[in-house]
Amino acid sequence: DNGCQQCGDDTFSAAGASFCSGCREGMVSAAGSTSDEDCFFAPCSAGNYMTDIGCQQCGENTFSAEGASSCTNCSEHMVSATESTSEDDCSFAPCLAGSYMTDNGCQQCGENTFSTDNDSSCTSCPEDMVSTAGSRSEEDCFFAPCSAGNYMTDIGCQQCGENTFSADGASSCTSCPEGMVSEAGSTSDDCFFEECPAGQYRSYNMTTCANCRVNTVSEVGSTECTTCPAGSEANANFTSCSCTLGWHSTNGDRPPCRRCERLDSCQSKTSEYMDILNGAFKSGNIQGVINGFNVIVNSDVSLSPENAQQLIQLLSSIKHLLKNASTNIEGLSTAIMEIIEIVKNSKPEFSNEKKNSEIIEIIEAVSMTLKEGSNITTASMLAKSIVSQREGVKLDAPKAVPKVNLPVRINFGTQEGQRANVVVMDESFKDILPKPQGINDTIGSPIVSVNFMNTQKVPKSSFSLTFQLKQYPEHEGYTMESQCVYLNTTTDEWMTNGCTTIINKDETCTCNCSHTTSFAILMSPTKITDTDTQELVSYIVGLINIMFLSLTFCLVAPFKKLRNKQLVAIQLSLILTLILGHVSFASLSASARITVDASGDPLLSLNTGCVAGVTLTQYFFLSAFFWMGCIAWTFFKKIANAIKTFGNTDKYYFHKCAVISWVCPAVFPVAALLLFKVQNKDGYTMPYVGASKENGTSCWVENPWRYIGFL
Repeated sequence: DNGCQQCGDDTFSAAGASFCSGCREGMVSAAGSTSDEDCFFAPCSAGNYMTDIGCQQCGENTFSAEGASSCTNCSEHMVSATESTSEDDCSFAPCLAGSYMTDNGCQQCGENTFSTDNDSSCTSCPEDMVSTAGSRSEEDCFFAPCSAGNYMTDIGCQQCGENTFSADGASSCTSCPEGMVSEAGSTSDDCFFEECPAGQYRSYNMTTCANCRVNTVSEVGSTECTTCPAGSEANANFTSCSCTLGWHSTNGDRPPCRRCERLDSCQSKTSEYMDILNGAFKSGNIQGVINGFNVIVNSDVSLSPENAQQLIQLLSSIKHLLKNASTNIEGLSTAIMEIIEIVKNSKPEFSNEKKNSEIIEIIEAVSMTLKEGSNITTASMLAKSIVSQREGVKLDAPKAVPKVNLPVRINFGTQEGQRANVVVMDESFKDILPKPQGINDTIGSPIVSVNFMNTQKVPKSSFSLTFQLKQYPEHEGYTMESQCVYLNTTTDEWMTNGCTTIINKDETCTCNCSHTTSFAILMSPTKITDTDTQELVSYIVGLINIMFLSLTFCLVAPFKKLRNKQLVAIQLSLILTLILGHVSFASLSASARITVDASGDPLLSLNTGCVAGVTLTQYFFLSAFFWMGCIAWTFFKKIANAIKTFGNTDKYYFHKCAVISWVCPAVFPVAALLLFKVQNKDGYTMPYVGASKENGTSCWVENPWRYIGFL
């Protein structure tokens, strides 16, 4: 309405226009512009740049100043946001995992370290672990391969132990080859053969050390053992040689050795050798003991009695080892039997009586080790394990002395089917065993030791040994009596308990025994007596006594006037008891004989007649003793009072004597029978009666009861 007006900025108009047109988007123009050609793009603001279509925003990691036609990149390793206006807007970008920030930007983490996103530094791997450069987490860390001598575990490398080795990077250790050793932390080249100790050797084709053989020795690290020179032997450890028994040296006891000319020149060596034997035993070197025994057995020099006694002491200790199944039982048993032969021939001087029985105890211990069917034979002993048979077993003594050692037969009785370990020793062993109690008694047979193995319990266990009797020269007026005996090792006595002696018609002697131990035949010189004549004289005298006693009784008893006198009545009672006593004694002597069972026991059930006869006989003689007492008392009173009619004053004097003389004597035999009946409930022992355990022998009152009433 007011006329023409000039177009403003960013617009234009042609002539005659009634209004102004705006420039295209993004373009500007000066005021009064006449066409769109006067429009132009305005300079871009900082953070943008000019393009054909106008300003465009600078992207990330670039920047621009105002009016810029392009964006400038940030420096290397630096970043910026969009529309950054200057280089100041550029900054270093956060580091990625495996890198860390420095003044110069991100740097890659080195070996054995790691980093995660945005870390400003790298973290070292755990101890003993490694990683490659640029590792991004702890999981990238790992244990480094172990060096030689170590091996990998869950917690890292560990050192290999002794006698093992490893190479680099090993996950386990390898054992050294057999026979080789190594120190801890060894590599494959470090294994070596350990030196063998003295007494052992290892040759080049051996992986382990071996003991030197008998009578050879070696030093430390030896590849072979050297044989000891003549006359010398290896010690128990096979480390040195020394002169053996019967040899000596001028260089102590070291080789060279020369044979002894006299026993006393080697005595010190023998004592020293005993010390070595004891040392081998105490150290548990049983093979050394066996070797030592064999040297003594093979030596030409006899042991002194003192050395033999020392050997017995050693054997007594060693016998306990025979129960140990881990030792060389067979070799040790054989060596012990051989050494006992040497000891026996040396006739040791015992320091106490107990050692007399120790040899038997040692031999019995050896016999207990025998296995079924095995045996050990020496010059004078035979040890054998046998299974019992119904017909018995014959045991021949060692063949070295067949004339001295007569055969022995063992019958097993109630032990049939059991295994028995038996040792037969020849008669010469009696010289080192306890002496029989009798001055002139002697052992006259082989000595037999019997032990039943795994014995079942059977009532009244019994067995028998049959010995061939030897012929001894007869001395005028004496004969040799044979008796079965056993050696009681507790008391050192030859005893007869539990053994019955039976002399057979074939000049053999059978011993029935109810226990096991060592048995023999005891020969005793006995004075010869004419028993038949004595028996005949006894019968004649007995008949004379009975005849005159009966005649006296018959001449007085019919007359009442005489019978009414108390003294005469007492005398008649005495005569009657004497007659009955003589009759019972004669009947007992003529008819009663002992009967024994298969085991030699005089059972009560087999000898009731003997018991009854002995009881009555003793009763009648005891009664006669009491009647004589009454008579003696009567005469004493008559003399003391000088009254001829004494006796008539006591109307019941005879009755009192009758009670005393008939009743009192019965107390003793009845009490004895009852007492022995209580003490012997098994019925094996005959009460009150003593008898030889042999069929047909006379029965009589047992000691000391026989003396009561007969003195």
